[in-house]
Amino acid sequence: MTKTRHSTATKPEESAAVDPFRDVLDRSAVALAVIGPDNTLSYSNPAFANLLGYSTKDLTGLSVMRIAPANETSAAFVEFQRLMAGKTQSFNQTYQCAREDGSLIWVVAQATVQQDVPEGPKGFVLQLTEIDALKRAEEDLVYREQRWSNALMASGQGVWDHDRRNDTTFHNVTWHTIRGYAPGEGTVHGPEEWMARIHPDDRDRIQNRRVKQERGEDGFDTLEYRERRQDGSYAWIFSRGRPIEWSEDGEPIRTVGTDTDITERKQIEAQLAEEKERLRVTLQSIGEGVISTDAHARINFINRIAEDMTGWTHDNAIGRPVSEVFHSFQEDDTDETEEVRAVDTCLASGEIYRPEFHSRTTNRAGVTRYVRETAAPVRDSDGAIIGAVMVIQDATLRRKMQQELAYTATHDSLTRLPNRMAFETRLAEVLESASQMRSAAVTSLCLIDLDHFKQVNDNGGHLAGDALLKDVANKLKSCCRHNDFAARMGGDEFVLILENCKAENAVEIANKFIESVSSIRFAWNDEVYRIGASIGITEITSENAALGSDAHYKRADDACYVAKEQGRNRVSIHKA
Repeated sequence: MTKTRHSTATKPEESAAVDPFRDVLDRSAVALAVIGPDNTLSYSNPAFANLLGYSTKDLTGLSVMRIAPANETSAAFVEFQRLMAGKTQSFNQTYQCAREDGSLIWVVAQATVQQDVPEGPKGFVLQLTEIDALKRAEEDLVYREQRWSNALMASGQGVWDHDRRNDTTFHNVTWHTIRGYAPGEGTVHGPEEWMARIHPDDRDRIQNRRVKQERGEDGFDTLEYRERRQDGSYAWIFSRGRPIEWSEDGEPIRTVGTDTDITERKQIEAQLAEEKERLRVTLQSIGEGVISTDAHARINFINRIAEDMTGWTHDNAIGRPVSEVFHSFQEDDTDETEEVRAVDTCLASGEIYRPEFHSRTTNRAGVTRYVRETAAPVRDSDGAIIGAVMVIQDATLRRKMQQELAYTATHDSLTRLPNRMAFETRLAEVLESASQMRSAAVTSLCLIDLDHFKQVNDNGGHLAGDALLKDVANKLKSCCRHNDFAARMGGDEFVLILENCKAENAVEIANKFIESVSSIRFAWNDEVYRIGASIGITEITSENAALGSDAHYKRADDACYVAKEQGRNRVSIHKA
């Protein structure tokens, strides 16, 4: 929105009021500056000047853009611009700004619009706190951590860290790679699960040595054993480890170590018959929900987790078609018209079937879960398919968290409307669609700016302003059609994207909203406020879609400005 510029001359009484505090500010170690309504520095103390490498005299009258965020594409720069434009009352960001000699320095900038000045344009007070050394230290720490991580990865060392206090274990990427897992998969949770992966012929020996290793006994800091990979084969592991933390009574409570893959050396020493063991151990030891079938997709094994997921016991499930025991559908298939049938697909193709989507399954007790399922063929020594193994991972909680994170990233926390990022994405989609259309379909873009909202914010405070914005958002949603897109851009600015709606029809929706907003009698602290809305409208067609998002937004903004100039609380259509 174009803002009217006002004079920034300081009144005599204001200057006199500042003088008693000037000496205190000049002596302060806190870097402070006052930015006038014309966005130039009207005052800066020595600490502020020293921080940026200027003299206080050189800073006076300097454009505030000289100390704006150096990265003009950053979120901090956008917020800085909004503060200068009067669209926000405060600013608190970390960013790099340029010093007088051109070098960059990290600062925490805090700015607040001056509230104690008479009616008219207002400046803001800016405080800078240097954190350059801290940021450099953080970067150095990250670099050092990456260096050690890369060194361990390059050397082929898998790292593990077992904390007995809460029975948790950390593994680095190489640890997973050694065992044939993707990063983050195949994590061992506790000694029992780890022991279950060890080759049966090694378990008794390793169990005895493991206990001694965790106690830190001399001579037992290394282990050699076979551990099952993700594909069911075994890797020979040379493991070094010892305790690094003990409890008050001297018991080891945390053990760390490294694993090295020595499979190739061990295979040279002795060729083992692993093919039969791979299938047997895989079916018995997979940690997720597991269902194993024969070549005809009839179940011959189901583990406890899969029993819970399906509601079928092992004895009841054996011999039944897997499609009778486990039903799953794509998460967005509300009609449940087509099952996923991962095992059938795997057996038919002879390939691992790993859908990219979440599946939705409901067990016999009526409990619905969202899962990730994978089906892999099992082959005999001649390569013939003799069955399949399906692994089912419960992803219900993860999916819920992903949905919540996605919602938070695209919605305004106050009004629950889509935010600026969601609007930009939707507008880009509309323009892309319009550019490929050959019909006369028209989309209207409406920019809404509230009238007299600042009075509510100034007199009633931010709590009053927030409460009113919620009311306005509800009014806006109630005026929209079911497929219209409404968003809050920030402050008291909203937008509407009305597809298949010409400007003259958009005017009807806009006027409906204006009437609804004008009817609000907002009461706060014994005062009643009335606001209005100025709305600018521009049309998006297949002929002008190539102009781009910024151009169409500016057209709506220009039209909104005209509406305000014509008396506010009205609608204006951009004239091409």
